[in-house]
Amino acid sequence: MAITEQFRADRATPERKTGALTAEQRWLVQASWEKVVPMAPYVAELFYDRLFELDPFLEGLFPANLAELGTQWMTALGLAVAQLEEPSSVAPCLEEISKRHVQYGVRPANYVTMGDALLWTLEQSLAEDFTPRVKEAWGATYQVLSVLLIESDAAAARGRDPGSARRTIESVALGAHRVG
Repeated sequence: MAITEQFRADRATPERKTGALTAEQRWLVQASWEKVVPMAPYVAELFYDRLFELDPFLEGLFPANLAELGTQWMTALGLAVAQLEEPSSVAPCLEEISKRHVQYGVRPANYVTMGDALLWTLEQSLAEDFTPRVKEAWGATYQVLSVLLIESDAAAARGRDPGSARRTIESVALGAHRVG
């Protein structure tokens, strides 16, 4: 199932938070990330090119010069990947991203397109190393992270205390749905 279909199905059902990432999925994501890191600037540029190709409206939400934003995005994604065993530990980073997303006008539905762009980017960047198992693992990981970001974005939009987002992140991370 494509990330778009899975995301929409999962967001539509209360059961979306029923399974956690497996140890194998965490390992696959972390091992493949190590191959992405040396190409980080290229991967970030490829991601934003694909994102804006999929949804040209999004291009108007982001700054014209994406170099710094791309570096921040790759750093944040790397931090999240490194902390997959304890997703709540990336809460401060997600809160900062959410503040920017709220300022830019990013909406929850945009995360579907972002997920599609991310998986496509990883497929292009990792080539034959982007096996079906790696794709499934990244899809499941993105599902966890996007739910956490959507919850954090909502808290930022309401001007809530960052600790409330951290508590939400912990509860969502404990029951993230396995994509497959």
